[in-house]
Amino acid sequence: MITFGQPYFLLVGILALPALYLAITREPNFKKITAFTKALTVLLIAFALASPSLTVSEERSSKDRVVILEDNSRSTEIMHNPNLKFEDIEVERRSIASGNISDLSTGILQNIDNDKTYLLISDLQSSDPLNQVSNRVNQRNSTLNILKPEFDPESAVKIEGPETTYTGAGNTFNVKVSSTEETLPEPQVKLNDEVIEIKETGIKGEWQFTETFNEEGYKTIEASIAS
Repeated sequence: MITFGQPYFLLVGILALPALYLAITREPNFKKITAFTKALTVLLIAFALASPSLTVSEERSSKDRVVILEDNSRSTEIMHNPNLKFEDIEVERRSIASGNISDLSTGILQNIDNDKTYLLISDLQSSDPLNQVSNRVNQRNSTLNILKPEFDPESAVKIEGPETTYTGAGNTFNVKVSSTEETLPEPQVKLNDEVIEIKETGIKGEWQFTETFNEEGYKTIEASIAS
């Protein structure tokens, strides 16, 4: 659609058309070309002074659309299914991580397009930092929302120490705990089914104990976490 910033100049040019027509018709034949050129020049000047502008209207679909970025890596197996429902919204699903691959940063950056709305469903555990994601989203003029579903608490414990010990020597073992909970549970360690004392090392999630074996033989050391 063409609009005019100064329509009065165009109106003056239109009103001058009858006078210009009479002037052209009264001129001899050899001067009509010159008169017509002058009349056309006047109209073009009036058109230019009217400051025309062209507005292009783009028809868009009224239906909203969201792209769901799904983190299917192994660390998300304990997450509860959010069971999302969308009404009158087109939904596209893309997987950005799976199996043991938890590079969320690369998966997100590769899927951000221009002028789109995204929903990231993830536990946000990534092998690479996510500090570049917000910049990419802003550059593409898109929106990224994050949903971190609830998940069942899960903990793991392991013992690190010498596999072979020597009689009469002190043997130090480290007990390490990892958990999805904010507060780490304290492990329990048994030596041949008897509970032994362990001490915190000052490092979060790590305990330690030292044992001296006075005779040769096989010993069983077990670590567990109360469920």
